Amino acid sequence: KTETDRQSRTDRDRQTGKHRQRQTDRDRQKETDIQRRQKQTDRVGQTETDRQASTDRDRQTETDRQRQTERDRHSEKTETDRQRQTEIDGQRQTETARKTQRYRDRQKDKQADTDRQRQTETNIQIQTDRRI
Repeated sequence: KTETDRQSRTDRDRQTGKHRQRQTDRDRQKETDIQRRQKQTDRVGQTETDRQASTDRDRQTETDRQRQTERDRHSEKTETDRQRQTEIDGQRQTETARKTQRYRDRQKDKQADTDRQRQTETNIQIQTDRRI
């Protein structure tokens, strides 16, 4: 009987060991499945992160492009303003030169009038002296 009991116990222990082993295997499989799903989730998350980063880079590039366009427009405007100012300055110089020339012409005319007046007075004086 004790041999049979011992045999039965040994069989039960073996059976229990097999159950434990199966349970351990199932637990490992669950853990492996969980890790596999987590890796898949991480890959999907990484892909989404990559997509988002790419979108952010595209937005930044577009913002940079717009800023450059505005700088270019401002440069063109500044250049146009410079050209206009140069034209205005040229017109002012031309107008100033004309005014200066008109002033000189008037001064010459006055001097000529003064000279004629003196000559006339001198001629009158000469004629008066001849009469006397």
